[in-house]
Amino acid sequence: MLPDPISVKVAGAATNHPRIAVGSESNVYSTADGTSTVRVGGSRSKTRKREYITTTHSKIAADPISAVNQSVQATVTVSINQPLWGFSIAELKAHVLDTLDFLVATTGANTDKLLAGER
Repeated sequence: MLPDPISVKVAGAATNHPRIAVGSESNVYSTADGTSTVRVGGSRSKTRKREYITTTHSKIAADPISAVNQSVQATVTVSINQPLWGFSIAELKAHVLDTLDFLVATTGANTDKLLAGER
């Protein structure tokens, strides 16, 4: 189990997220005001397993058409879907880190491209 609380960056600043829920397939961590949550979990089938972490950030923003303030959310999920055998933890870790390196290389240029819808 991850430590309680976990520290996750929100807008570049490390922020504590105490555990607020423990479930059979996931745990949830949240800031006191609820504007940032982290869900860590997984599932398993006969031949595969999936581990994931999802971060969700909420804020109040003006609707560009009506100018009415509304709550909006953005979610990022990192999911590892793997067979039950055949890959070591070290191999999977390298795969995850290589993928994340691709997104953050050159000051995040590939993340910018992904968010802009480039394929």
